[in-house]
Amino acid sequence: MSRDTEKSRDSGMNPYSGYDSSGRPFLFDGPFDPRLSPLERVATLNLNGDQMAYSFLQLQAMPVIHDSVGGRPLVVFWSSSTVSALDASRISESDDVGSVGVFSPLVGGEPLSFISARGEIRDEETERLWNVLGLAIGGPLAGVRLEPVVHGNDFWFAWDGFWSDTRVYGEE
Repeated sequence: MSRDTEKSRDSGMNPYSGYDSSGRPFLFDGPFDPRLSPLERVATLNLNGDQMAYSFLQLQAMPVIHDSVGGRPLVVFWSSSTVSALDASRISESDDVGSVGVFSPLVGGEPLSFISARGEIRDEETERLWNVLGLAIGGPLAGVRLEPVVHGNDFWFAWDGFWSDTRVYGEE
């Protein structure tokens, strides 16, 4: 920090440029769980003693996942248009890593089934549009918000360092 604005760092510049593609986390010297790349982004849950990780790469290919963790039914949404703060020298030029929301699939006590088609998330019951924030944005459910499920958006190595018993979605 400097009061001399001539010497101040450009706030649009990234001091961690290249972190995403480094292959190894900076300042970390521990072992890695090989199930995922150490710097792979994961949506993480710890519900009723049950831990689960959802790879952002897998979610990008399958943007809606219905699952159950810790005996609780949930739905995971992925959407594009969130750039990495740890990629390019200028954050505005960084890769799109997307964002994730995790929700209870119940509305008024009734379960909804969600699908992703043409980059949109819809429920099959009313065929209405939903966003990654769990908000219905059209039709008879417009303005209805799904109950969020507390989750993290982490790098795999960081989460696994604390929760090594975590299941990875899609593994048997």
